[in-house]
Amino acid sequence: MITQYNGVGAIITNSDKSLFYVQEKDEEYRFKEFIGCSSFFGGGIEKDDKNEFEALKREINEELPTVSNILFNGAIKKVDAFIIKHGEENFTFTLFEIIIPNEELLKFENISPTEGRGKLLKLQELQKQKWVWNLQVAINKYLEKVVN
Repeated sequence: MITQYNGVGAIITNSDKSLFYVQEKDEEYRFKEFIGCSSFFGGGIEKDDKNEFEALKREINEELPTVSNILFNGAIKKVDAFIIKHGEENFTFTLFEIIIPNEELLKFENISPTEGRGKLLKLQELQKQKWVWNLQVAINKYLEKVVN
């Protein structure tokens, strides 16, 4: 069975794109095969969300409430939308980039998201991560378009 799901997520970085803040799924994640895998902060677009950006704002406020004001004062842009295939699952995923000052990003190492764990990664580490739901497609395209 093919299901349709629409999701959003954010890659959080500094202006020179040398450091990235991503989510790591922890033991509480309901899909056990993805525990320890990386993901973007974000989630599903709900029927009350007016658009993708509104969904992203809601998700960031839920998952990173202590720093959401810092994130939404940063430079935010839509990177691209992707069709992600994982087994028989097929969903659209819209990736946003949020750029904040390096000194702010470094402070994220000490915050606790409400879901999973947050981790700061250098570019080389980001490229080596295992991602949930085949989101490797989105990170590879992001790195091709934005970083390289």
